[in-house]
Amino acid sequence: MRWGHRYEADTHHGVTTLFGLHLAKTGTVPPKLGRYLNNLNDDRESGDYDVYSGIDRGVAEDAVREAREFLPEAERYLAFYLSGPLKRPKPPHALRQPPATIKMDAPAA
Repeated sequence: MRWGHRYEADTHHGVTTLFGLHLAKTGTVPPKLGRYLNNLNDDRESGDYDVYSGIDRGVAEDAVREAREFLPEAERYLAFYLSGPLKRPKPPHALRQPPATIKMDAPAA
C-alpha cells in the first residue's frame, strides 16, 4: 500500500502503524479509529495464527460495531483526499488539513 507517495506498507501491521502515526495521532481522523483498526488487526491475527482464539460472540459483536463506525469515516477521508486538489471541497469537520511541509532555505553563504 502506498501512503501519500511517501510511505509504503507491505503488511497489515505496517498499514495499522502508518494509519495510527499519520492519521489518528495527527487528528486527521478521530483517534478512536486507530484503536479500532488495531483491535480488528489483533482479532484477525488471533483468528489466523493462534491455536486457540479467544474470539467469542461478544468480541465479534464489538468488531462489527467498530467496523460500522470505521467505514463511513474511512469513506469520507478517501472521498476528500482522492478528489484531487482542483476538485477538493473543504474538508469535513472531523478532518483537518495535514501539516504543511516545511521548506528550508539554503544556508546563507
